[in-house]
Amino acid sequence: MEIYGYCAPGFEALYDTFAANFRESGDSGAAFAVRQHGELIVSLWAGSADRAGETPYTEDTLANVFSSSKGILALLALQQVAAGNLDLDRPVADYWPEFAAAGKEQVSARQLLCHRAGLVAFREKVSDGLIYDWSGACAQVAASEPWWVPGSHQGYAPFLYGWSVGGLLERVSSTSLPELYRRGVAKPSISTAVSAPVGTVRPVLPTWGRSSNRCRN
Repeated sequence: MEIYGYCAPGFEALYDTFAANFRESGDSGAAFAVRQHGELIVSLWAGSADRAGETPYTEDTLANVFSSSKGILALLALQQVAAGNLDLDRPVADYWPEFAAAGKEQVSARQLLCHRAGLVAFREKVSDGLIYDWSGACAQVAASEPWWVPGSHQGYAPFLYGWSVGGLLERVSSTSLPELYRRGVAKPSISTAVSAPVGTVRPVLPTWGRSSNRCRN
């Protein structure tokens, strides 16, 4: 596997680890970059961006990072706490009245952030198109019944976390989630996106098979 890019002297171990990911773990395409004190010290890429091996993986290939966005949402929530806009121990319904439906009137923001609100999935089947309807999905979350008494159990929310925490953040800040992200995370530090209108960016790397599963971890 030919590896492209740059690795600063003294960071060869990062290059070796990146290369080993292809040789030993069966990866087919990836990119990796590290900045130290604002300086780019490593930028590596290799392999292909499609299953057929016809599209090279480049320095600028866009990839879906899946659940790492939950950490970004938590960071945005803590920024709102620091700004005095959000109290983690107050009920979410204090900021988002519709969220009080179906027995959630006492669910706190802390429980929501810590996956203890019982909102792990929708109880009823919803249309595939809901994933593209931010307002509709947030309304569905607000109306949903918890799967257990909030606070009594822990349960990872793989998909609803974004709509529940994101919906809360929009209401405490009176700002859209993409704009909150741009101001609080992307502009000062990194280049990623939580949403984008169709046609404004190049296609995102598709995921499949084992690669898709690894991305979810």
